[in-house]
Amino acid sequence: MTPAEIRARLDHEQAVVCTLYGESRSEPLDGQLAVASVIRNRVRADLGHDGKPDWWGEGFRQVCLQRKQFTCWNEDGSANSAKTHALAESLLLGFPAFDVGLVDTLRWIAFPAQWDPKLGIHVT
Repeated sequence: MTPAEIRARLDHEQAVVCTLYGESRSEPLDGQLAVASVIRNRVRADLGHDGKPDWWGEGFRQVCLQRKQFTCWNEDGSANSAKTHALAESLLLGFPAFDVGLVDTLRWIAFPAQWDPKLGIHVT
């Protein structure tokens, strides 16, 4: 799959997990939580309080994949971009080519409880 095809097929959870992997996999837990917070804060924010889509996207998937938001998604030939796209493709194909424990940890960091993917709010 091409990078564009990979990004087009990701759901919100896959996009967040891959973004956390690409942006913070070498960081301690606090750094990973900080990146997850940035994503969630952008999902929750409504710039101008006008109810219109913001420049960084709407919902988890769009926020993560919006152009020039997170460098791990840049198609710049970097090793980090290649690794992020490889993880994303492996998740889409149903067999993580990476440490499953890491993927599960990133999923927990991103979604510690069930979150509404559009609003970023806790759902009980």
